Amino acid sequence: DLVLHFGAAPLSKNLNAYLTAHLGTRTIMISAHGVWSDAPHRVNDVLIADPVQFCHQIAERLRDRPPTSSWVRQLHTLELQTWDLLAAREKLTLFEGGVAAQFIRLTPPNVIVYAASSSAVRHIDQFARPRSDSFKIFANRGLSGIDGTIASAIGASEGSRERVTLMIGDIAFLHDL
Repeated sequence: DLVLHFGAAPLSKNLNAYLTAHLGTRTIMISAHGVWSDAPHRVNDVLIADPVQFCHQIAERLRDRPPTSSWVRQLHTLELQTWDLLAAREKLTLFEGGVAAQFIRLTPPNVIVYAASSSAVRHIDQFARPRSDSFKIFANRGLSGIDGTIASAIGASEGSRERVTLMIGDIAFLHDL
């Protein structure tokens, strides 16, 4: 088994607990700048490479390889079942996760999505099915991530000169007024 680490240290309590429980697993950090950012000391090696190019090259090499372990096949089966269950639930009732999934599904390619902190960004992460086309998702993070969401979305549009669609809830919206 192998862990590929991209970006900063994870913030998720559950993911950190899982990674800590598997400290013996070889962990490679993929870093564009060679910065070894590993406060919990879980990383064995740092590979200096562009993370996007690295993923494209790995995906290309693995494209026609069938899964070799039973857990990969099981994970793939469970993922397909999960997407089927979520699609069925979306047809039955309106719920926040379904709204986030539909929001991402209906977002045109090459449009920046700006997600408000807390529920919006979490629902996109949990319920939106991955897409193969290109679009970017931005969000504020940190303890004060709710501050300035609307201004941040406008700034992303102005700075990139691209179309931005903001997904924001009532609390984040009212917080910015």
